[in-house]
Amino acid sequence: MEMREKSIDVIVVELTNKCDLNCDFCSRNRKYNSIDIKLLERFLKENNKLENPINVFELGWGGNPLLHKNIKEIIKLFHNYNLRINTVTNGFNLLNILQKFEDNVLSGIHFTILLDSPNEKKNDMIMGKRNAFKRTLSALNYLKSRNLSYDILMRLTSKNYDDIENMIELCKMNRSNLLVPIEVFPHIKNRELLLDDEMKLKVMNTVCELRSKGEPIHKVIQFEKPPSNCTYLRYKRLFINSRYNLGFCHFLAHLSKNEITDCRKYSFNQLLQINNIVRRKFVEKKEREMGNWKYPRQTASPCSYCIQKFGVNCKW
Repeated sequence: MEMREKSIDVIVVELTNKCDLNCDFCSRNRKYNSIDIKLLERFLKENNKLENPINVFELGWGGNPLLHKNIKEIIKLFHNYNLRINTVTNGFNLLNILQKFEDNVLSGIHFTILLDSPNEKKNDMIMGKRNAFKRTLSALNYLKSRNLSYDILMRLTSKNYDDIENMIELCKMNRSNLLVPIEVFPHIKNRELLLDDEMKLKVMNTVCELRSKGEPIHKVIQFEKPPSNCTYLRYKRLFINSRYNLGFCHFLAHLSKNEITDCRKYSFNQLLQINNIVRRKFVEKKEREMGNWKYPRQTASPCSYCIQKFGVNCKW
């Protein structure tokens, strides 16, 4: 009998934490891990047997999912189960990788492509790779040529927060929405990349103004004031990382050991139940504390609560 609550809509899987960029705000010197395709296939089989199976998966997290050694077989596996996929990746090697795939296998995939500035020099500096900008634009043209669905994701730092309006123009030229998901978290050594309150207010005002004009800013996660629901609640996601851990929140993955359990020890349905229990307890705790909580910043975001509670002590 299926005991889980009908509350998980999206499964986020970090196929691998391996990446082909060298972004300033990312953790380096990590031991590379990858999800075993046999475990993934078991989860998909068990999910398919549920009374209310989850039909949306997101491939991404801390690495580039297209770098998984079995990526072609994995994409075909999702295709065979008729599952929708959002793949969060960069455009650095995307063109070469996708040339290996047939059109019908890619038809159910939406691509979220990283691009951090409409300025070539600035983008390459943030991403830590020469020619990242040119190769990403080539990848976008390739996606268009194959009629594949995609959006552009811009990760905000102090170096590109004032590029949003110009990025919108680039997105419109490429028939894309702009996603402004979140500013980088303060696990980085370079604190200068973090937005101060003045920068953040400028971003909030810019986003509001552009949205009022009907510009294609499709999704903005962070720029809301507490106690708005975080993505952990609003999108009702479950996170599985490349170390086989059921994660509490993928945005906090680099800040602390927030994993819940080893996914290899449980069935897929059990993981859904465990996630529901942990999330419900967290929500109750958060709602009790939010009323009296002193924000670490004037323009606090939903994530500010979790960052402070998970041990980041600076007034970022």
